[in-house]
Amino acid sequence: MQLMTAFNAVANGGDLIQPHIVKEITSVNENGTRIIEETIKPTIKKNVLSEENTAILRGYLERTATQDGPAGSFVQGYDVGAKTGTAQKVDFNTGGYSADKYIASIVALAPVDNPQITAFIAVDEPSTGIYYGGQVASPLMKELFTKIFQYMDTPLAKERFGLSRNVIIPEVRGKSLDEVKEILNANNLEFEVKGNGKTVVSMEPYPGTTVKEGAKITLTAKDTTQIQKNINMPDLKGTTVEFAASILDNLGLDYTISGIGTVYQQSIPSGTVVKKDTKVEIILKEESEY
Repeated sequence: MQLMTAFNAVANGGDLIQPHIVKEITSVNENGTRIIEETIKPTIKKNVLSEENTAILRGYLERTATQDGPAGSFVQGYDVGAKTGTAQKVDFNTGGYSADKYIASIVALAPVDNPQITAFIAVDEPSTGIYYGGQVASPLMKELFTKIFQYMDTPLAKERFGLSRNVIIPEVRGKSLDEVKEILNANNLEFEVKGNGKTVVSMEPYPGTTVKEGAKITLTAKDTTQIQKNINMPDLKGTTVEFAASILDNLGLDYTISGIGTVYQQSIPSGTVVKKDTKVEIILKEESEY
């Protein structure tokens, strides 16, 4: 509880909020109207950390969650910040640390730029022979966040929290405006069209760029066969092989995939501008092998 109280101060911009379970006490009158009887107001210590420093710390947590390793293997869609932990337990017989008993843990928040969720998972004395937080606790956090993100993708949750999911801009160049509008609408992306042609020949940002839902894409439409071919190499680390393959196929990139598990490494760094048909090597690993 103490750890999460401090961690929440990092998540919410520096305010230390008294832990509480009940938000309000309500009742329903004879007409079916919901009445708020009492609102619980926890004690808040303002600015125990500056907003600037908490933003820096969240950035560190995000980099930890996106580095090579199981802490970064979260589902696609929302930016996650996380830190794993591995601790030796105290041996009360010797007064020192145990040589074979551990606590594996992970603490995480999401989304990084507007945290709405914080979670802590600890596994006391893992019995599988593996005891590092990144190998034991991180997959459990991934499972938890997967379920939470499914809820956050509902219209009700998006309206309540004002959240925007990450989207990899799809390739739409060479398609008719009607096709393009349908594809971008399906991805919750806004767009504007320049030119009077019927075929999209260029777009900004390039396909493969990760943006937030609601971002505006600038399309250029002309009646020509000369199509822009620049691609922004997407970040595929931590994704499933099916997701990675579908993205690369859509972008028109050639690729080879080796290994089993989720994407552990890509030969071309994300954000690199490449041409269509560029070949990228994708390496998969099981999370237990990281």
